Amino acid sequence: FAGAISKTAAGGVISVLDPGGYGAVTITKSITIETDGQLAGALAAGTNGIIVNAAAGDVVTLRGIRLHGFGTGLNGVRFLAGKALVMEDVTIESFGENGVLFAPSAASTLTMRRVLVRSAPNVAVNNHAGIAIRPTGTGSASFLIDDVTVSDAAAFGIDVGPGADGTIRDSEVHSSGKSGVIVAIPPAGTTVASVLLDGVHIVDSAENGILVDGAFARARI
Repeated sequence: FAGAISKTAAGGVISVLDPGGYGAVTITKSITIETDGQLAGALAAGTNGIIVNAAAGDVVTLRGIRLHGFGTGLNGVRFLAGKALVMEDVTIESFGENGVLFAPSAASTLTMRRVLVRSAPNVAVNNHAGIAIRPTGTGSASFLIDDVTVSDAAAFGIDVGPGADGTIRDSEVHSSGKSGVIVAIPPAGTTVASVLLDGVHIVDSAENGILVDGAFARARI
């Protein structure tokens, strides 16, 4: 992927035609990485699978790929900057921190459809999540998580932090080390975190199914 992205113009498409492992990559421009029905992805032991650090107007799409952290990987997908991230038919497995860390520093949008996130088993790390939506600074995040399965998260299945607002729909969260879904604001925080849960199954969380913590934390179920 790193070699292909250097040869692909902004707004272009990297199409994977043959099965294989294509390596970790940092994305700094609008691009689509997709497979043509092949088993293609990246092994990212000890590092992040895909980092998105793009410009304010850039849209990144990941479709049909598989990321594996081999138990020592950090984040499967780490989003730092860009207009939007779209993930469809993606599998993320065995990352020790977050499967997806969406942490924009400006207004950004996350869309996930038909995604499987399975964290590294037996990695009990506080505050790590299958999907973490945690804007930083003055950033904000709108999100749609649709037909997504999150399993075996070390702490939280899906973590919605201050500045995040969106919907989790027709999805399943199971076997979380702490809470299946958490919506939380720091004690002194005044930025809203909000989520709508619509047709979501939360099963076998070790502590809470849904935890809403803080005066500006909101959940509609």
